[in-house]
Amino acid sequence: MNRESVGEWDESLYATSAWEMTHSGNLVGTTFDGTLDYYNSKPPLNVWLIAVFFSWFGTSLFTLRLASATCGWLTVWVLQRWTKRAFGPVVSLVSSLVLASAFGFLHEHAARSGNADAPLTLLFLLAVVVMWTSYDNSRRLIWLGPILAGVFLLKGLAVLQPLLFIALVGTVATRSARAGSPWKPLLAAAATFLLLVSAWLVARWRVDGWHFFRQMVAYDLLGTSLTTLEGHAHGPLYYFDVLQRYHYEWLSALLLVGLVARRAWRTWVREVAMSLRARQPLAVIVMAWVVATVALPTVLQTRIAWYLNPFYPLFATLVGLVFARALEATWTMSRVRQGAIWAAVIAALVVAESKTIWRLYRVTNLDTSVQGLLLSSTRPDQGQRVFRDRHVRSEAFVVRALCHAEFRVTDGVPGRPADARPGDLVVREGDGLFADLRLLGRADGHSVYQVE
Repeated sequence: MNRESVGEWDESLYATSAWEMTHSGNLVGTTFDGTLDYYNSKPPLNVWLIAVFFSWFGTSLFTLRLASATCGWLTVWVLQRWTKRAFGPVVSLVSSLVLASAFGFLHEHAARSGNADAPLTLLFLLAVVVMWTSYDNSRRLIWLGPILAGVFLLKGLAVLQPLLFIALVGTVATRSARAGSPWKPLLAAAATFLLLVSAWLVARWRVDGWHFFRQMVAYDLLGTSLTTLEGHAHGPLYYFDVLQRYHYEWLSALLLVGLVARRAWRTWVREVAMSLRARQPLAVIVMAWVVATVALPTVLQTRIAWYLNPFYPLFATLVGLVFARALEATWTMSRVRQGAIWAAVIAALVVAESKTIWRLYRVTNLDTSVQGLLLSSTRPDQGQRVFRDRHVRSEAFVVRALCHAEFRVTDGVPGRPADARPGDLVVREGDGLFADLRLLGRADGHSVYQVE
C-alpha cells in the first residue's frame, strides 16, 4: 500500500480533506484546499477514519489506506465465518479465496485505496449477517441501527442499498417462530440510527445551513438517478461487463466446473426454486442481495464500476457454492473430475494474483510516477516549491502532506517560472531542455526539473 501512487480523484480528495482536518481540528465541515468542500458531497466518516490514522501514526500512503485495508481483511474474515456456518467449510474456503483475490474488491475504489467503498462493503456484509442471524433471534436486529448509521455517514444516500435489502428480506422471508417479534428491536435500531446520524446532521447544519444537504440530495440522489454525471454513461449490461472484465478467471473456472459436473445443475436449480417458493431465509437473502447491489445500481443513470463493490462478497459466495456443489456431485465419480475442479480453483487464483502483481508494477507503481519523482527529489522543510502547469490533486497532496513543500500552479509557459528560486521543482508535460532547469527524471509523459 505504501508503494502505490495516489488516485487522482476520490482518493486524493479524501486524503487532502483528512490531512487538512488534522491541522484545522474541524471535524464537521470537511475542506479541500482550505475551503468547505461541496464537490465531495459525502458525510465525513471516511475522512474521520483517515484523519485518525494520520494523527496516530503520521501522514503517509500507508496510513491513508490503512482503514480501507483493515475493512477489506475484516470483510474476508466475516465472509469466511458466515459462509462456514451457513454453507459449510468448502464454501467458506473457496469464497474467502475468491474475495481476497477479487480484482474489483481490491483495486476498484476499495481495499487498496483510501476510498470509502471497502468500509461500505464491510457494513453491507454485516447487515446481511445480522438479517440471517435474526431469524433465530430477533433481538440481533438492534445492530442494524449502528450499521446503517455507518453507511449513511460514509456514503450518504447510498444507505438506500442496505435499506432495500433489509426491507426485501424482512417482508419476504419466513421468520422462525422461536425468533420472537422483530418490531421492538427494529424500533431500537431506528432510534440508534437517528441518534447517531442526527448528531452530525445538526452539527453540519450549524456550519452552513442547508447548503451541503441540498448538494448531497441534488448530486448523490437526483443526479446519479436521473442524469449521467461526469461521463459515466453505460448500457444496462454494464455491471455484467465489469464482472467479466475484472473477474474473467473465476467466471471461466465456473464454466469449466459446470462442464465437469453438468448433470447436477438441473437438480440444484430445482432446489433453489423450491427454497424461493418456501421463502427460506438464505434463498431470500441471496435474491435481495442481488436486487440491492446489482439491480438497483443498474436502474441509476450514472453507472460506475465501484458501485458493484457490495456485490463482491455475494459473488465470492456464489462461486464457493458452485464449487462445493460440483465436488459433492462428483464425489462418486473419478478422481480426475475432482482434480479438475480443484485445478480450476488454483488456476483462477493464480491468474487473479497475477493481475494484482501486474497492476502494482505497471499501473500504480509509485517509483515510476511523477509522484515518486517528487517524493525522492523534494527535501522536506527546506522551503522548496513545486511548480505545475495545472492543478493535479494527487500530486498536490503528495507535495503538501508528504513532502512538506508548497504546490503552485503556473501559467503553463515552457521554461523556468518567473518567481521560481534555485532548488524549486518544475513539472512539465512532455520532454525538453531548458536553461536554468536540470532534468531530474521522466514519468507518465511528464518531466521533472530542478531550478539551478
